[in-house]
Parts: sequence; structure tokens; C-alpha cells
Amino acid sequence: MKKIMGVIVVMMMVGEVIGAGRTGAEFLKIPVGARASGLGGGYVGLAEGVIASYWNIGGLGQLRRQSVSVMHLMYVGEISYDYIGYGYPMSNGMVAGGYVGVLNGGSIDKYVEVGNGYQSDGSFSASGMVISGGIAKEIEGGILGGVSMKVVSESIGGDSGSGYGVDVGILKRGEEIGYGVVMKNILQGQIKEADLPMSIMGGVSYTKRGIGKDMDFTGVMDIGYDVTEGNMIGGLGGELLIQGQIFVRLGYRIGNSIEGISIGVGGKYSSQGIDYGIDLAYVPVQELGNNIRLSLDIEFGRGVEKAVKVIKKEEVPEVVPEFPFLELGLAVFSVTESYRDFLDFVELCFGEDFQKYLVASGV
Repeated sequence: MKKIMGVIVVMMMVGEVIGAGRTGAEFLKIPVGARASGLGGGYVGLAEGVIASYWNIGGLGQLRRQSVSVMHLMYVGEISYDYIGYGYPMSNGMVAGGYVGVLNGGSIDKYVEVGNGYQSDGSFSASGMVISGGIAKEIEGGILGGVSMKVVSESIGGDSGSGYGVDVGILKRGEEIGYGVVMKNILQGQIKEADLPMSIMGGVSYTKRGIGKDMDFTGVMDIGYDVTEGNMIGGLGGELLIQGQIFVRLGYRIGNSIEGISIGVGGKYSSQGIDYGIDLAYVPVQELGNNIRLSLDIEFGRGVEKAVKVIKKEEVPEVVPEFPFLELGLAVFSVTESYRDFLDFVELCFGEDFQKYLVASGV
């Protein structure tokens, strides 16, 4: 029974490369990132970190420093999924990023029908891979937009196929409310006449700081439509950040036949200008058992935080129009080499009014 369930799950995740199925590359639906998984997959309206490349490419534009994210998922039996992503903020305001995901179905016993029964006939393997790359930047008025393209390949036994897909996403984040929309595989090349999973998803996020002593809350909700399968999908969840370092999460996936409730924990730590984050998500998979996702995120490189430390050594005048913004700009550029970091620093120190003054001055 266990071997039979293993075959069923692999076929569900990998899809029908021979074209008999309606959808190929089902493993593209595997949620990336333990944080997002712990939130029930409701991440389109939040889309923080380099995993935004998977959830909502528009959110990649939020990155201020180079970022690396890795995840390992132990599904059921010998099935595993590994992910690594990277994001790089460029000096022109764009952020480039991408990821690689690899599905390993392990070795699966093969049986052939003989008379009224079945007989062992060796084994076969199932696997899949996706390589994705994209860019994101601010479009207008704080709205971030992005586009990415992925190349997908998969193999079951001796049969294999490949295709491609294009994602488009937008995100708008305020101090408390965020919302986003993403269209996945809106343009695509089929894998042996099987469509890649196409979906349209909208999401919202709400962040409230200081809800208790040293606690912040973030709530998320996504709702959308799986175009290929013809059903509603989504997720919702909540996250508590305790003392700025410890995370506790609870979520629920909508429209998933085998996954529902998810539980997650995490923590973050900074040392010598490098930020580390580790997250764990526990997801019961009905009768098939449980799966655990483990993620590690690292942010590094020069950013606005370092610029603040450098510039704050200077005496800041109280009268804004007399502020030597040219000298400030040169100092920030020397540290971050980013005009966007310059504006982030200005807003951080002086608010939107001073930023508007600089823009009106043609800086």
C-alpha cells in the first residue's frame, strides 16, 4: 500500500509527461519557503524576501540587499524537493532574481499485470526541475511590478519532456496594508501537450506593530483561480513576531486536496552586517503522513542600513531647505551605490516631505 501511495503521489506532483494528463509539471505547485508554507501559502500580498520570485515576482522589488534562500522539503516516502533562490538589487532601481527547484521522486517499485495479479518488474524514478529568472522594479506611486520566465523539465521512467512559463505580478505595500496580484504561467510552452499549471491569484496582507509587549502581527489571505484545473485556490494565515526575533505561524491552504492546516516557527539573527533567518513549517498530509519544510535565508551586502550608520556620524541640520543634500547623496552613493537607497535613507530620516522637496529640486 505504501509503495502504491508513493506512485500516486509522484504522479500527482510530477504530472503526466506522456501527454495523457491535463496538467504537466504539477510540482510547480509545491509552496516555496517555510515561512510562506507556515502561513498557509497566503503570500501574494506580502511577498517578502527572495522567495517573492516564486509567489509574486513584483514583490522582488522590495529587496534592499543581496539575498539567498534555500529550502529542503521531505514530502512522503523518498520524495523530496530542494530549492535555492537569489536576489540582487541593482543601482538602477531594478532587482534581479531567480531560483532553481529540483524534485526527486526516489526509486519506485514497478509492477506489471500478470493474469489476475501483479508481478515486480524492477523500479523506475521520477524527477522534475525548474529554473526561473526575472526582474522587478517600482512602476509608479509605490506599485512594484515584475516579470519572470521559467524553464521546466520532468521525467518519469524513460519518458521526459520540457516547457516554459511566464509569470507577471504587481505589489503595493503600505505601512500596514499590502495587496498584490500574480498571473502564473500566463504564457507557456506545453510539456508534451500537457499544460503547465496556470493560475490567477490576488492577495492582501496586514501588519500591525506593537500589538502587545514586544510583539508584531502579520495576517495574510490569498484567493484565486486555478485556470488549468478549474477550481478555487488560496490560503490564509497569521504570524506573531516576538521580541523582534522569534516567529510563530498558523495557516490553512484552500483548494488543496491533501494539505490543509500548517504550523510554523522561525527566528532571525544579525551578525557583522549579515542577517540570518531560519524557518520551519510542519504540514500534515492526510493519510500520507506529514511533511516538514526547512528554510534558511541570508541577506548581505551594502544597503541603506549601513548608509544610515555612516551618515548619522554627520551633524544633521534642523532646517530642511538648507540641508546639504548633495553631500549627503555623495556619501550614500559611496556606501550603497544606489539612488533608491538614497531615497530610502532620506525618507527614514526626514519623512516624505523632505523626499518630495528633493524630487521637486531635481535631485
